[in-house]
Amino acid sequence: TVKSITDDVNLGKVIIIDYDDSITVKYCGMASVNVKENDKVATADVIGTSGEVPSECADKPHIHIEVIVDNEYCSPLNALGLE
Repeated sequence: TVKSITDDVNLGKVIIIDYDDSITVKYCGMASVNVKENDKVATADVIGTSGEVPSECADKPHIHIEVIVDNEYCSPLNALGLE
């Protein structure tokens, strides 16, 4: 479920999605957004397009991802059980 869509001075346009009661993912640096708050999303749904992250302006356009499991930030690979 899309929890919020915000503009952040450091991270750019941010989409926050709650995947269940314990996992939240922040997609930062979005150029466009194809969802709105409270939308339900599924695997392979296009939520937007990649853009630039203001605080990482030396990098090429990309999406900065932050994963929060049980209220603690963790590696995305760890959250997927790949690390």
